[in-house]
Amino acid sequence: MNSYNTVYNRGKREAKAEQLALYESQRIDLVNAIKREYGITDFSNITEGERKAFHKMINEMWSKESGLNKDGEAFIAEGKRPLNESSSPEKVQAEYKRGVKKILDNKFSSSPLFNDSDARNLAELKADIEKKVGSKLAAKDCREWFYEIMCSYVGKNLSKAFKK
Repeated sequence: MNSYNTVYNRGKREAKAEQLALYESQRIDLVNAIKREYGITDFSNITEGERKAFHKMINEMWSKESGLNKDGEAFIAEGKRPLNESSSPEKVQAEYKRGVKKILDNKFSSSPLFNDSDARNLAELKADIEKKVGSKLAAKDCREWFYEIMCSYVGKNLSKAFKK
């Protein structure tokens, strides 16, 4: 019969080996995702500078000690490269917009911004004005006017958030 320490140490070694295998598998998945995203067939076919940039990218998203981080998981799942000092203005803008959309989705998922009652009220308003002026209002015009008012209203309320 094996001693407790022998069994414990064997289990510990096996768990560590499994963890290292998982981390290596994650690294391989990350490298393959980078190759796919940037259309690279072989790293030996790119310049030394590009190789260093990709190596830095891998190190930002993966480590030997902890495997993939949140940015690495997002890159593999969505092809989304994490922001850093050298990110382009377009990348920063896209990340900001993605974040705002997520905030708005969370805010309005439980209480929609515009519900059926609001739609009925707008339809009644449109019908009332059409009756008064004796002609149809173009849906496109109504939508533009609504957007103009809505943007102004939301803008006034949002200005508080950006004063900080």
